[in-house]
Amino acid sequence: AVAAILLPAALALWWSAGGGFGPTPVGARLGARVLLKGLAVVLWMTAWAGALDVATLGRVLAGWRVPARWVLLLLGTVRFAEGLHLDYRRRARAMRLRGFRARANPRTLRTLAEMAGLLLVLAFERSEQALRAMRLRGFDGRFRAFETGAAAPRRAAGEGGA
Repeated sequence: AVAAILLPAALALWWSAGGGFGPTPVGARLGARVLLKGLAVVLWMTAWAGALDVATLGRVLAGWRVPARWVLLLLGTVRFAEGLHLDYRRRARAMRLRGFRARANPRTLRTLAEMAGLLLVLAFERSEQALRAMRLRGFDGRFRAFETGAAAPRRAAGEGGA
């Protein structure tokens, strides 16, 4: 996906760099440089972000002053995408056990559309349930742990820990 964005930019540089309109060696070198640097940055970011758990990534993004809504969206998406994937696997297995085989016919399309609709409804219900649970716990749209200087939660005497 990133190459689809960087490649046209590299081609445009190759075609137009050098003062005129047409392919030039200077433009080719410049376009290759832009493409390779962009892919290197994406590869580095992927490796870096892949080494973090989602909560840590959320704290880092909040520390970089990424808008709180984006951080919440990231955390919610990761959390619910995993649940949606598990629901899909469970339902696909149940369909296979009942003898369903995907074919190129209207019945298969209808069955797959019904499953997609069911997964969307289940995801919506799960998100509503999570929102109710978060509000009951005092969530007001901000994660206090992401705020700089936020005190760590204190444990009562006798509760876990060392």
